[in-house]
Amino acid sequence: MVAENARDGDAEILARVRAAVGDLPIAVVTDLHANLSQAMVDRADLIVGYDTYPHVDMYERAVEAAGLLVQIVRGELRPVRALRKPPLLPPLPKQCTTYDTPMRALVELAHRRERDAGIVSITVAAGFPYADVPEAGLGVLVTTNGEQELADRVADEIATLAWERREEFVIRCTSVEEALAIAAETGADASGVGPVVLADTADNPGAGAACDGTVLLRGLLARQVRGAALAALWDPEAVSLCRAEGVGGNVELLLGGKTDELHGEPLAVRGYVKLLSDGRFRNHGPMNTGAETRMGPTAVLVCDGIEVIVTSNRDQALDAGVFLSQGIDPATTRVLVLKSSVHYRAAFEPLAARVVEVDTPDLSNSDLSRYAYRHVRRPIFPLDAT
Repeated sequence: MVAENARDGDAEILARVRAAVGDLPIAVVTDLHANLSQAMVDRADLIVGYDTYPHVDMYERAVEAAGLLVQIVRGELRPVRALRKPPLLPPLPKQCTTYDTPMRALVELAHRRERDAGIVSITVAAGFPYADVPEAGLGVLVTTNGEQELADRVADEIATLAWERREEFVIRCTSVEEALAIAAETGADASGVGPVVLADTADNPGAGAACDGTVLLRGLLARQVRGAALAALWDPEAVSLCRAEGVGGNVELLLGGKTDELHGEPLAVRGYVKLLSDGRFRNHGPMNTGAETRMGPTAVLVCDGIEVIVTSNRDQALDAGVFLSQGIDPATTRVLVLKSSVHYRAAFEPLAARVVEVDTPDLSNSDLSRYAYRHVRRPIFPLDAT
């Protein structure tokens, strides 16, 4: 968390909780993207972070933290911690743990060390690179039962591996033109090969982007790509116009690009309204299984053979329900455009014939050199050649 009155918002909350509860033990569960700070560690007795990205272990980490908290209360555990913050600011896509990334290697090493005597818990937090604060970046937190030297040694080992593999954190996404060419040439067919997924990683609302970027949709329409579906594009004004026409109605409108000048210009489209809904569905999983997603009033607008899910709330495409709830089968769609950095992989990677991470010019782009940082630690990789 970054707040206007507290750059390290998590540490501020912990300070207030500590003031309220006194010496009672405090356990914290953090996101894998947590920007861990020494102030957080000092104010909590225990911090346990997610091990997966996409985050499919949230429940398990909560159970782990609760179990360790019970041990503290019973006097069976005296947690001591070691935090290491190597000068690394990993872009979101390379924080993924579903394929061979340096992040996956760090988590696997942490799991091996957690089996060693004396080790209680190890969190490797990749950090959130769009937070312009000194705490931003990768953090390694090792907790032991009263053994400070062991905590220090293991934290140093994992931090060293992270630094040694720093070049692997750099990602070079596919250009928009190349991605569009791939989409035009390939995709699902009668043999069930599966869709091509174009990951619009730079317009990810989960990372703070507007979710109304038009660059890929404009390119697909220009290339006359058919059998594509996009999830989801935020445009409450367009939804209202679709609802006014009703299902089956024809509309002409300006779609997307209305938040700022960073996500492409509004796109003039013609289409018909295929479906209207309240935008609610239960996640199929494996991420957030059973949780309700609320996209707000939603319209499926078909433009020249492309189905665009237009929503009133910004929603990251991380579950197949975003399509299934709107009458679209993602498994039989030629091309899927998903506004997400990594979470989409949990549900859609198993379906896909190919995943293409696209270098769109949006707010959560993976090239961190595009942003004017003022407060992060310097030097830090990959911003600096350290």
